[in-house]
Amino acid sequence: MNIFRLFLLISLSSSCTFQTQLEKNVLKQFPAPSRQREAACYLLDHLPYHSAYEGEVIERFSRDISDYEGSYSNLNPKLIDSIWYAVSSAAPAPCIAPHDGGMAPDFIIDHVRTVFAQWDRCAWKDSLDFDVFCEYILPYSIQNEPLTEWRTILHDKYYPLIEGIACPKEAFDVIYNHIYAGFDQEDRTFAFTVNFTPDPLLTDKLMRGTCDIRTSLIVAVARSLCIPVAYDFVKYWANFSTRGHSWPVYVGTKGKNAYVLSTYDSVSRERNIHEIGLFRLKQPFNDTETVFKLDSLKKIAKIFRFTFAVNPTTPFGNENLYVDVSLMYGFADRIEWFTDRNIYGKVHLCTFMTGEGWVSISTQTLSGSSRISFEAVGRDVTYLLAESGQEGLIPLANPITLHRDGSLQCWNPDTSNTDTVVLYRKYMLRTTWADRGRDVIGTTFEVSDTEDFRRYEVLHTIQIPPLGVISVEINKQHPARYIRTKVPLGTRRGLSEIAFFAMDETGREIELRGELIYDKYLPEDAAKAIDRSYLSSTYSRIVDCWVGYDFGSGKTPTVTRIEYCPWNDGNMIERGDRYELLYYDMGWHSLGQKVADGITLEYCDVPAVAMLWLRNLTKGHEERIFTYQGGKQIWW
Repeated sequence: MNIFRLFLLISLSSSCTFQTQLEKNVLKQFPAPSRQREAACYLLDHLPYHSAYEGEVIERFSRDISDYEGSYSNLNPKLIDSIWYAVSSAAPAPCIAPHDGGMAPDFIIDHVRTVFAQWDRCAWKDSLDFDVFCEYILPYSIQNEPLTEWRTILHDKYYPLIEGIACPKEAFDVIYNHIYAGFDQEDRTFAFTVNFTPDPLLTDKLMRGTCDIRTSLIVAVARSLCIPVAYDFVKYWANFSTRGHSWPVYVGTKGKNAYVLSTYDSVSRERNIHEIGLFRLKQPFNDTETVFKLDSLKKIAKIFRFTFAVNPTTPFGNENLYVDVSLMYGFADRIEWFTDRNIYGKVHLCTFMTGEGWVSISTQTLSGSSRISFEAVGRDVTYLLAESGQEGLIPLANPITLHRDGSLQCWNPDTSNTDTVVLYRKYMLRTTWADRGRDVIGTTFEVSDTEDFRRYEVLHTIQIPPLGVISVEINKQHPARYIRTKVPLGTRRGLSEIAFFAMDETGREIELRGELIYDKYLPEDAAKAIDRSYLSSTYSRIVDCWVGYDFGSGKTPTVTRIEYCPWNDGNMIERGDRYELLYYDMGWHSLGQKVADGITLEYCDVPAVAMLWLRNLTKGHEERIFTYQGGKQIWW
């Protein structure tokens, strides 16, 4: 029996020994011995560890959303935000209040009675362990959303979908697929979600939001139907972004399984985590010839579960409602290291958070041991072992990578053996951007003496998917007044940025600028091709569009070089930005700052076998650690 399950049984057997007035009012409604009394005690025992958003502004916002007369699909993100801004400007901000601070006894009493009334009608109630019932069906809240009486409303709405189904796993699959199909996934957060987490009834009205909002809704609906479902999550990806992911999990009648539906499955499968962390490509892409490695997977170091019962073994301070379920997903590897001294106190397993540095994801306390061991960790991830110090984390070793084959590699920099590195990016490149680069294959750069381009010469055609800023030398001599970039036939998406260069009388390269000309673009869309921002991209609602320059009457420059970039993430080296390269050797050490004068940065005397971090000191925060191997940036 694991520690978490033992704690649940102990808390049930010793529950309600010290009774507050709330407990007395609740428990007198459920005489002992009875399952209802045990369930009420379970809620009351863990109630002090939970809190909820509350406030007049939440009530007003929820009411205005509910009173909206348009169709649900008309509740687009801008409209939702506008409703929130109107309400929040006239009411105090929400606050978080502990559940045991002012919860009415009737809320718990009515909730327990409702749950048992639903459970008594459940086709699979006799196969469900009572401790599983308490943790995965009984709770009245999912996280810290405003408290609402959602069970009956959600049950009555969704029960017809599973009526006649006798298997809880099958019922879970039906509910998941139904909500997933009707829910609009949003990567952005709504304005109101910065201030509070929506309750299940509000989410059921909106039917759109981030993955955590969708997960909370599916969990609430499933629990209203007595389907044992958990809320599992990755706090943040180990190689990508500062965000993570969450998903609903069918735990089985014994609570020991993890059945998950992937994007392309209609049936939940055990440990189906691989689809959750996948960047999909429309077509295969070979990155053997690129100057950096493409990433097709979001890497996972640890998986956690949000619980209602407090977990005394979780060393995350106020995050003691988390439990590590990595082993349940098949994470069977170990990070083991020996130090040259005995350690007393907390030891942390850390991963690198994008743009921030090393952060702890798991902690243990040592009592005079030189052996450090962390179980159930993800592969293909770089970790740092550290201990607590007065000013933060103190490394116990240099970064350690657990490779895909299960081998460990410690990145101890060799300062006596240095390399020259040429850097193109400061952040990993997802394969989804390779797809967008493929979309501009066939784009042509053309010059002409006529404004309508009835006669033209092709200077260059994009034949290989560009993965960033591309520079092309033009050896043909084609002086002309007009130049344009034309998208392939049938295409709407153009380039993010284009620039044309020539040589002046002194032999110095200059950028050519002229009057913007375009066809089938809106003026504001055409201007994005030359706005010196790699984050904006030309797009037309009409196919076969083009954009370019009129250099002016009597001017016929000869283009000698072209720079272009497809729609991208803006993490390439940008001319004029200031950068700093760091390497890790029991702490970060600078290799100097440089202002980029081109689309690459070159650093000499970089220690071999070093973990590196390139920072843009001018703008942006998406930066990740990498190693330099075989002339290529490898991201971690």
